[in-house]
Amino acid sequence: MSVRAAERAIRLAAALGVVLVVAGCGVKEAISADSQPEQSLVNRFHSELDQQHYAAIYADCDPILRQNVPEARYLRLLSTVHRKLGTFRSAELRSALTSVNPKGTFVTLEYSSKFSRGTAIEGFAWHRLTGGSKLAGYRINSDELIR
Repeated sequence: MSVRAAERAIRLAAALGVVLVVAGCGVKEAISADSQPEQSLVNRFHSELDQQHYAAIYADCDPILRQNVPEARYLRLLSTVHRKLGTFRSAELRSALTSVNPKGTFVTLEYSSKFSRGTAIEGFAWHRLTGGSKLAGYRINSDELIR
């Protein structure tokens, strides 16, 4: 390959990289905007977690979650999260995905979260309904939870 052809290939690759970065940003913004109601519900979840309103969180969950996770087990999970990680500080949205299946529309959000005594990766699955979204799943990964 000649030097001139190599230079053209490098310029083309750089231009393509810029296009992909710009296109990727637009997609993230569209996804983030689509999940805005659920992102607000995540803020409410953390507020209720800090106030130790575990039963209220469970009562407001989607039937999908309540049918599969006994209340005592869920309350124990939330209590452990609050006891070991402490007060919620901040979260950065890592990914947002909206999907549709025969059971309905679901919005899945993943966050890098900071608490007063540690960090975690949190996942929220929201079942989007006519009257608003309900929490259908919650997962959390943190080294502090296993110490």
